[in-house]
Amino acid sequence: MSGSHAAMAGADILLFAEDPSAANYAALLLPEFARQGWTARLYASAVACGWLHSRDIAFTEVAGGTDAKSLLRELNPRCVLIGTAENPETFGLHLIDAAHTVGIPAVAFIDALMSAAYRFRGTTSDPLAHAPDRLLVPDSKTLEAFVNLGYPQECIAVCGHPQYDQTRSLAAQWEIEGGTAAFRKGLFPDVAPGRKILTFISEGALRYELLPKRTIGEYGFAGRGVDKGRTKIILEEVLDAVAGMVERPYVVFRAHPIEQPEDYVEYGDEIDRFSSGGSPLELVFASDLTVGMTSMLLLEAALLGRPTLAVLAQESEVELLPSVRNGLTPHALNRDRLRQMLPTLLGRHTVSPDRGICDQLVAGAVQRVVRVLDDLIEQGSGPGTGI
Repeated sequence: MSGSHAAMAGADILLFAEDPSAANYAALLLPEFARQGWTARLYASAVACGWLHSRDIAFTEVAGGTDAKSLLRELNPRCVLIGTAENPETFGLHLIDAAHTVGIPAVAFIDALMSAAYRFRGTTSDPLAHAPDRLLVPDSKTLEAFVNLGYPQECIAVCGHPQYDQTRSLAAQWEIEGGTAAFRKGLFPDVAPGRKILTFISEGALRYELLPKRTIGEYGFAGRGVDKGRTKIILEEVLDAVAGMVERPYVVFRAHPIEQPEDYVEYGDEIDRFSSGGSPLELVFASDLTVGMTSMLLLEAALLGRPTLAVLAQESEVELLPSVRNGLTPHALNRDRLRQMLPTLLGRHTVSPDRGICDQLVAGAVQRVVRVLDDLIEQGSGPGTGI
């Protein structure tokens, strides 16, 4: 049963997710695991539980005080597969450490390049303090980031991302079903034909609290002069730019899964619609322009063939998202550039999702993950287990 606290006996693979992006990745693996004849048990905590429950995906919620080593001894899985989380005390790190202790291979999947140095450090200063035996990464840039941290390259597999593959398939399917015009009519029936729709993707006003603090002067944008954090500063810049346009677009705010639209109540008079929950892919497909920072949803909008814009606080952030690195998603690093680009991009109809990006986003992620796990399970424990 979804959300059940009841213990599940036996498993080939124990999966764990705490953040919504990790829950999504894990959920996309489950059907193929079943086709392989593997018994997989998905455990979750925190925000991932609500995400999984809303999609009716079976999982077991990890109760407070659960001992990772006891859980592994109870299930005796052949492999532990962990999604990383922003929480430095996530149960996933305890599972990795416990797997090392009892000699079970531990694997972690990485959904994106950002925060590489924080995914396995926990509450320590060592970025690899709780590193697993194998890493599954989406692209070569993420592989490079972990190698630079000291993780052995031979233990990293570039697998792409199941969501990338699903998004590509949806793009083709939705074009057959009437394309953007049909989705716009269904999602925005009250928006006048011809009026442009701009969707802003939030990355969560609080999600960077665990990372080193930056002063407002280190950003390329200042917002409205009060340091409210990276997301709100960028949002204010976008709203001010939109307000100055001759033909103001219809503005949609897409909340991050860890927050509520109420967290942005001060912008209520400037935003036409707040969106949260469910899948946002139809929303960005129906929009004329999706604006964000380094969110994976911005990349997905580009893969759907829709115009996108990254508004970045610092030049170093250009490297964080594949579609920005490769030019598929244009980026703005200052206020003047943002105000120059918005009208032009809102006038576009489509972009090519193939240009300069698909060569770095390998396809067939689920099958690649299965091959890695199959080899690891056949070998038994990997290097580092039992330490």
